[in-house]
Amino acid sequence: MKWVLRGIGALVALVVLAAVSLIVIDRLSLPKAPDRQTLLDRAKAYDVHVRRDDWGVPHILGKTDADAAFGLGYAQSEDDFGTLQDVVLATRGVLARDKGKDAAPTDYVKYPWSSTVHAVTFWSGDATKWLWQAVSLAQWQRAG
Repeated sequence: MKWVLRGIGALVALVVLAAVSLIVIDRLSLPKAPDRQTLLDRAKAYDVHVRRDDWGVPHILGKTDADAAFGLGYAQSEDDFGTLQDVVLATRGVLARDKGKDAAPTDYVKYPWSSTVHAVTFWSGDATKWLWQAVSLAQWQRAG
């Protein structure tokens, strides 16, 4: 009986050690918080003007596409930062860290372990049959 209790105690200790190890690994994999001043300095590099009309609709004027894209992101973050944050977390495959276990399936859809980009096309014109094709970096860049 004494050996059974020691075995159960060792098993419990092993499970606790494994759980603590996974938590530490998860915390260490999180990105470091960015320096606020560095972000503000980077934002000053964009030449963009966001003007809102009487209804609050943003009109974004930028000299380059990058300027306009920054302005669009800025306007969207003013209007609905929560959705923007969810999209970033889902794209990184870590939405469950913020939303809990119900969002875990979304993290697996991203396939974070795969560096291959796939293009989805329909097979023989039938919308119910999909064909997944691996795409090279050159093909991906040409597609825009």
